[in-house]
Amino acid sequence: MRDVAIRDIEIALAVSTRQWSAHLHRFLVDHGGARVRLYVMQPQDAFSEEFDVLLIDDICSFLSPHLVENLNRAGHRVVGVYSPAEFSDGKDRLLACGVTEVIESDAGPEEFLALIDQLEINRESHGGPPDEEEDRAFAEVSPQQPAPLVAVGSPPGGCGATEVAIALARRMAEITEGVGLLDLDQRAPSVAQRLGLGLHPNLLTAIDAVYHHSDSLESCWHTMRGSSLRILPGVPNLVDRSHLRRSEVAEVLLETARVSRATVVNFGHWQSPSTDQPVWGVTGSVSDAVMEMASVVVGVALPNPVGIIRMVEWIGDIRARRPEASIHVVVNKAPGSLSVRKALFEELSSAVGPARIAFLPEDTRVAEAAWNGVLVERGRFRRGCDRLADQVLEGVFAHE
Repeated sequence: MRDVAIRDIEIALAVSTRQWSAHLHRFLVDHGGARVRLYVMQPQDAFSEEFDVLLIDDICSFLSPHLVENLNRAGHRVVGVYSPAEFSDGKDRLLACGVTEVIESDAGPEEFLALIDQLEINRESHGGPPDEEEDRAFAEVSPQQPAPLVAVGSPPGGCGATEVAIALARRMAEITEGVGLLDLDQRAPSVAQRLGLGLHPNLLTAIDAVYHHSDSLESCWHTMRGSSLRILPGVPNLVDRSHLRRSEVAEVLLETARVSRATVVNFGHWQSPSTDQPVWGVTGSVSDAVMEMASVVVGVALPNPVGIIRMVEWIGDIRARRPEASIHVVVNKAPGSLSVRKALFEELSSAVGPARIAFLPEDTRVAEAAWNGVLVERGRFRRGCDRLADQVLEGVFAHE
């Protein structure tokens, strides 16, 4: 047996159902040549410790160009493993993701080591997790892709966040091209139903397109007749929604940001994780990914004591996690009385601090549009949302 490894190389193994991984690990334990530093179960694991080379399958669920790009930026090399007998396009998929080298899964351990030993390793550039300003563990648009994300949500209670998200996206699409509306509500996604769109393709289709190149992300969008607005419906099945991974959704958001002028996300209800739940930004829910990427947060509240108290608590949680985010508070179905609106404004202003507060009046045209599956074309609600959208766009594009 020839001495195939002359350097003390540390490798990471992405979790795999194929036998090459176990065979290689056993060989290294028995004969040396390299050391397995860690097993990678999810993208964040790849930045938890220092290593030289990651070995990952073409069928790995979290393999993506974004992952490989960030690993390369951190000084790691990536070797893709494929099986021509299983998937004829496996090699092409790996190369499209930008891996350093590829190798067939039925290669022997010595062949793996020979390939790894030929790689140029630069340990000086190892930096652990990507810098927070560059990449918050796959949950923030990179400086090269600054398309803003406007997150529309609310505390629990049926405040009308979906309707507001649709109206904001529609107005933005009138002002600028390349606006997308994503329905990422994990509890009750309803944008497609509200606008009379088909339930497929949807978020799951987009995840498959981004991760497995089953189709183009562009083909997953729906369009409204007479509008340039692009819409990605949520996942209709409750069981499927419960299996969504935060990292998958973050990757779709990142890819969307690269090809969009602006993105509006209806993410429904979000609640700050309790002490016994996963740490923010590591294994959190889908809405965590949205909140971490959002440049603007629009919170929708109802004009009653319970609604206002819930909104104050909700904004407080958001400020604790994202103090830099621009916040707009929308009081939906607001009463017409100026004195009542003034009291609501003063209460919210004193409680939530620096935030723009808007009032959207009750408007029967909203219910009529919902029954007909169309956009709200005119009326007080439409005019109020248009003003809000103008303010949001003015803020997010002020630096241009």
